[in-house]
Order: sequence, then C-alpha cells, then structure tokens
Amino acid sequence: MGVDFAGSGSVYALGNAVITNATGDSAGWPGGGWITYQLTSGPASGLQVYVAEDVKPAVQVGQHVTSSTVIADMYEGGDGIETGWAMPDGSSAESQLPVAG
Repeated sequence: MGVDFAGSGSVYALGNAVITNATGDSAGWPGGGWITYQLTSGPASGLQVYVAEDVKPAVQVGQHVTSSTVIADMYEGGDGIETGWAMPDGSSAESQLPVAG
C-alpha cells in the first residue's frame, strides 16, 4: 500500500516527470482520482508514482511537470489521498504486484 494523508490543498509532483495518467473518475479508488507520473531525472528516474483517492487532477497526460507543479487538488472527501510507487506500467499501486503479496 501507499501512504494515506488527510486534509485539503494542492498536491505537487516529487520532481521532474511526465504525466502518464490523470483521471477524476477511476472506479477502483474512493473519490475517483487517479494520477500517475514517471520521474525523468534524479536517483528515482524511470520510476512511476501514483496519487489516488480524494484528488481532482490539475494536469493532463503527456504534460511535463516539476516539483513546483500542482498536479492535483486534494479535497476533504473522507478518505484522504493515497500516494506511493506505481507499477512499472502505471496501472496500479506497486503493492498490488504479485511479488508484493
């Protein structure tokens, strides 16, 4: 699993990245938000990050972002947000890989 956070406000990218998915109505997550991005520089370059649950995307697929880019607006939806490493194809949380149990 990723890490859950409660609250509201802007969500920023971790660093230089390209948005690989941005939807506000993913049925698999409470609140429907699902954003993934692939880091393009630094020691984690090439890895996918996800932000899910009570978020509204502020970016579009293919957009290049930096750590000062707001990628989503988090709202008080009861679940908070979840963030963590995504599967290599960005389709889901890395914790859902078979090797993660």
